[in-house]
This record gives sequence, structure tokens and C-alpha cells, in this order.
Amino acid sequence: YSAFNNTALVQAAYQATGRTSLTFGGIYGTLQGGSHGTGFINGNNIYGMAGLSHALTARDTIGVTYTYGTFHYVGLPESFKVQMAQLSYGRKVTGRLSLQLYGGPELMAYTVLGHPARSRIYGSGMGALSYLQGRNTFSLFGGRYATGGSGVLAGSETTTISAGWRRSLTRRWSGAVYSGYSRNSVLPVAMTQTGQHYAYWIGNMTANRALSRRVSFYISYEYEHQINNAGPCGASVCAVNGDRQLFGVGITFTPRPFGL
Repeated sequence: YSAFNNTALVQAAYQATGRTSLTFGGIYGTLQGGSHGTGFINGNNIYGMAGLSHALTARDTIGVTYTYGTFHYVGLPESFKVQMAQLSYGRKVTGRLSLQLYGGPELMAYTVLGHPARSRIYGSGMGALSYLQGRNTFSLFGGRYATGGSGVLAGSETTTISAGWRRSLTRRWSGAVYSGYSRNSVLPVAMTQTGQHYAYWIGNMTANRALSRRVSFYISYEYEHQINNAGPCGASVCAVNGDRQLFGVGITFTPRPFGL
């Protein structure tokens, strides 16, 4: 099977004072897995967010972020909305080590056509740790939050952890290695697919070459492994066990920032 994931993102930041900044952003994404019923659920999602951050000291930063998102699926009666308010804390532990923490309540409203919406509040959070040593950057990330289900579930509660290593090889060349694991379960408020979950492993290697200050070229290889607990499936859409290898090339363009 094949899948196409398209995402458009816009973000703006405003420096209100020397220590306080405002951030606004929006994301629109679509997932198309070939013809419906061949192993993927087609759908789309929209996110909007607004955040405020304030530097307490040269090392410590606090903030608050509000996020609103909607998820819809092609050919299925399910849809859901999320609202999330998170407090954040960032600290430069040393000149090389930095920490970011996010956490707060997430309100989820899940709807199946012809039934009343079901709502639930539960905790969500994320944490990131990065370490810089010479030409090397090491990173570690973990989180728990609601996602669209990645074409396998009509919404999921995702717990994920990942690690990465990036190294500057020359003035123009750099390389990165990334590995991650996630466990995706049916949303607690969902009325279908009760008890279903799947695990997902990923490994990625990327080489990047800067062509100019704002344009770069990359080539990548990715290996993915998926395991589900559903057993044999006779439904039109199923989470499948399997492996996938992806090869990619592309151009990255970073526009020049402009002030308002």
C-alpha cells in the first residue's frame, strides 16, 4: 500500500518586550492511503495555537500555550476535537545542556454521527532534553497526547519517546540519525475499536548539504516497523503488522524573517 501525508504550517512570533514574546501558529494536514479500505483511514486535521513566554532569568523561561484541534475522517462517522492548555518551563542547565517541559489538561470531545458527543479531560505532557558538544547535538524527547491515529485508528492516545544525534561534518555537510518508539491506543472516549492499539518503531538517517544560506539539499533513508494487537482482521480498515523502507530526497528553503 502507499500513503501520502501533506502538511502546511504557518507561524508568527512577536517580541513584545525584551523578555516577553507571543507566538501564533496554525497547521493543516491530510493523510491519504490510496483507495479507502486498503489498510489506511483517510482524514484531515486542523490545529491552531497561541502562546506566551517570559524569560525569568538568563537561564529560566516560563510560558503558557493554548491549542485547539479538529480531526475528521473520510467515509467514517467519527470525528473529535481537542483543547489543550499547557504550562511550559525551559532551563539552560549548563552552557551545553538545555531542558524543556510542557504539561497541562487536555479536553477531548469525541463524536459519532447519530450519537451525543462524549467528553473527557486527561493529562498531556512533553519533555525535551538536548546536549551540545563540539559539532555534535544529542536530543531526547518524550510525550503523551492525542493524535489523529496515523491512518490506522480513528483517533489515538499516543505515548512516544525518541532520541537523535546530529553532527556537522564540514562547513556545508551535516548528518543526522534518529530513532523513536510510540504506542497508540484507541481514545478513552471513543465508542468503536475498543481495546485496539499498535506499536510503531522508526529509524532514520539523513545527510544534508547547504547550497546557500537559505537553501539546502537532503537525502534520507527510513525504516519503519509496526505491530498491532488486533490479530486477523476482516474489516475494511485494519492496523497491519509489517515493515516499510522509505528513501527520500528534497530541497529545504528557509525564508528570511521579516519584522512587523
